[in-house]
Amino acid sequence: MTWLSVIITPILLAFEMMDETLPSGVKQANLKAQILWLVWLIDVSWCIEIILNFFTATPTKRSFKEISKAYLKGNFIFDIAATIPPMLFLQENAYLNRLKFLRLVHFFEMFTPIMTLLDCIMVNSIARKRSDTFQLIVLFTATLLFGHFAACFWISLGTSDNGWLSQLQLTDTNFATYEPMQVYIFS
Repeated sequence: MTWLSVIITPILLAFEMMDETLPSGVKQANLKAQILWLVWLIDVSWCIEIILNFFTATPTKRSFKEISKAYLKGNFIFDIAATIPPMLFLQENAYLNRLKFLRLVHFFEMFTPIMTLLDCIMVNSIARKRSDTFQLIVLFTATLLFGHFAACFWISLGTSDNGWLSQLQLTDTNFATYEPMQVYIFS
């Protein structure tokens, strides 16, 4: 769910300022309402993950007390701050929704399944080759995510009250009509 959270959160924050009509006549707010169920699904899954993190053993921590203590000292505060306040305010407070970026503390954990997959696929390869392949995948993904964040931030700046779109007197500020690659190139 970290992957979905990292992709959806910047999009929602960038497009929440826009109140323009889409070509089909649907308001931007309706578009946000249509994907709000996905945001709730992500947040509920994070709540479940918070609970499960108290029971997930590691090779060094086997007892409930050790696991709980390690999690409380680690990412617990970030997970709670990123999940509970937006849910309490029903995802309506944009400032609290920005707390979801705290989930980026789990950035490298997102790649654990990829490393496991590489270990299975490249079982006969040397460890250095697997490590280099994994680092290349992480670098490529981090570059794409940074571009995604930059594009969403650029749109957010452009559509603000005194943004670059109004300064340049551009009339087509409806980014929903653009292809994703065009928005990425704008950033």
